Amino acid sequence: MSFFGEITEAYKSHHIINDFLFPGSSKTAYGWDTFKQDELICLSTGGADNLIIPCLLLRGRSARPSKDGEEKRHQHASTLLIYCHANSEDLGSIYPCAQWLCQMMGVHVLVPEYPGYGLCTGNPCEDTVNRAVLAACTFAKDALRWDLDHILIYGRSIGTGPALNAARLGRVGGLVLVSPYTNIRDIIETHVGSVIALIAAGASDWDNRSMIRNVAVPILLIHGTADDIIPCNHSEELHELCQAPKRLVLLERVGHQDMDLLYALVHASPDMFPLLDLPRAIDLSTVAPLISGSKGPTAVPVFNLSNLDDPAQASPWGSNAGEMFIGGRNVFVL
Repeated sequence: MSFFGEITEAYKSHHIINDFLFPGSSKTAYGWDTFKQDELICLSTGGADNLIIPCLLLRGRSARPSKDGEEKRHQHASTLLIYCHANSEDLGSIYPCAQWLCQMMGVHVLVPEYPGYGLCTGNPCEDTVNRAVLAACTFAKDALRWDLDHILIYGRSIGTGPALNAARLGRVGGLVLVSPYTNIRDIIETHVGSVIALIAAGASDWDNRSMIRNVAVPILLIHGTADDIIPCNHSEELHELCQAPKRLVLLERVGHQDMDLLYALVHASPDMFPLLDLPRAIDLSTVAPLISGSKGPTAVPVFNLSNLDDPAQASPWGSNAGEMFIGGRNVFVL
């Protein structure tokens, strides 16, 4: 990166507007032993600016008709949903919601934590949040070996920015945007005026208005008409700009946090995305033969992935996993 590029990134990462966009968790809603075994893993991005990213990993089961078409048999889900949460949540507070989607949609769910939230250390800003989400994408593709056609990316509120960023970089099965925004500046102008919005210029490149033009996968947009945080006209504008297969669901008298938004997602998803296909289990023990015997930063065994691309040459959706850590807390180095 050039000198001026480094200055720009430093400006973005320490911009005062980040305190507005990423308040973090005032109180962490979970600990290392809060969840069931293998529901909490960690991803490490490696390198000099390494991030250790806690993630929820929930296994789903879906109902498929039997041969006679009458009874339904429950098998492992075939689709993996990568969940980008909002800015006032962490893995502990969104666990019930993630578990509900896992059960109601019949999908596996992977939720990366944002730096500065929960147990994830670091400075929350656009760059680090993007890196956390892209690390989850890399883990899904290269560690779990998941078919891109059966990966859905879900973003809610502030999470629609990193979700759109990830979806435009790889042709996944689909993208869900719940209560999305056109860009960061528009949100700030809605709440505190145009003067502060001018100050916010340059703090974030999450310009969903621009990014959605470059997304080629099916997109489902869901918004409540009574949303007083992000007005529903943001979704309407994004829907107009989208060139991919799309659907806009507007819910009357529904606000920013209402559960009806999730009911709409469960109802509309089967017609938009390939949720039912060959069942596939998530089994972390399949990487056990890769153990190297050394110790990682969390004092657990280190697992090395073989036959993967050089991280310096790989794209965010490419094969750039380097090492894995698995133990009481599972940590994967990407």
